[in-house]
Amino acid sequence: AKHRALGRFHPYTIYDSKLPKLLIQERMLGEETREGYYVYDHGLHDSPNPRLPPLLQQSCAAAPLPKEWKGRFSSGSKHTLSSEQLVEMALFPVVNEACRLVQEGLVTRASDIDMASVLGFSFPNYRG
Repeated sequence: AKHRALGRFHPYTIYDSKLPKLLIQERMLGEETREGYYVYDHGLHDSPNPRLPPLLQQSCAAAPLPKEWKGRFSSGSKHTLSSEQLVEMALFPVVNEACRLVQEGLVTRASDIDMASVLGFSFPNYRG
């Protein structure tokens, strides 16, 4: 619900993935139904759900990914991401949001964001 409220004010910062909706539609509700992202075997041998890849493909097909990434995720074959691509996917949204906070005056100094990153989600302090 929070992301919907934020999306009204900053629609460019929120991506509403289709994957959770597809999981619900397929009754893959996690531990409740013993399957979701994983197949739950009484907590002993949880393993990746073999029914998940087609849903991931559907979700990726609907996602606003760059063309060169779409083929990589929709082919159904195993794929790898470079270290650079992983950094881009994980950290660029965080950097963009931090810039927005500074731009809108919601933080006094950029160093406040550095401190929140280190203390809030254990970002390595030597990276700042």
